[in-house]
Amino acid sequence: MSQHPALTRERGPHTHGPLADRGHIKRYVAELVGTFLLVFLGTSAAVAFGGTFANGVPTVGYLGIALAFGLTLMVLASTLGPVSGGNFNPAVIIGLVAARRHPVRDLVPYIVSQIVGAVLASGLLYLIASGRPGWRLAGPGGLGQNSYGAFGAASALGGEIVLTFALVFIVLSVTEKSYPYTAFGSLAIGFALLVTQLAGIG
Repeated sequence: MSQHPALTRERGPHTHGPLADRGHIKRYVAELVGTFLLVFLGTSAAVAFGGTFANGVPTVGYLGIALAFGLTLMVLASTLGPVSGGNFNPAVIIGLVAARRHPVRDLVPYIVSQIVGAVLASGLLYLIASGRPGWRLAGPGGLGQNSYGAFGAASALGGEIVLTFALVFIVLSVTEKSYPYTAFGSLAIGFALLVTQLAGIG
């Protein structure tokens, strides 16, 4: 089984945390839980706990939202990384499998786990946010969705491709065995998400 070297302690894989040494199912559960927490905590910064919008901008600010996502990923990569690799994103596991750095057999179960985690997080967030007086799913804030904003589909797609490439490239770089600063892998990945969020949220 392949583990991210940057996210695995020197003792070896599956030696850290309550989900360690429990087989494939525990890895899938770790991906589900990690994706759930990333989506819930990151999105809630803008939606459930971000307060009202001022001139279309969440009062918590774009920086606050980006920090919520980046810091959450940083912590999750450190805690759950030794169990599952800490992917929490279909693009990341696809990139790792394509680079032959993760077993192909994990591709579909990981993606399914991540989708389930994200859907559960969004469902819980909807339940919480809908309790706010006057809140509407299609209104300002909603669940953070805004279609393509002011951009056309082609522009939005181009932006998403570049930002996703940047995130996956950084993950592949810091999890390479020859990477000299493995202790800082989680830090680099968290900051990568923070920066891509800052570039893409607005």
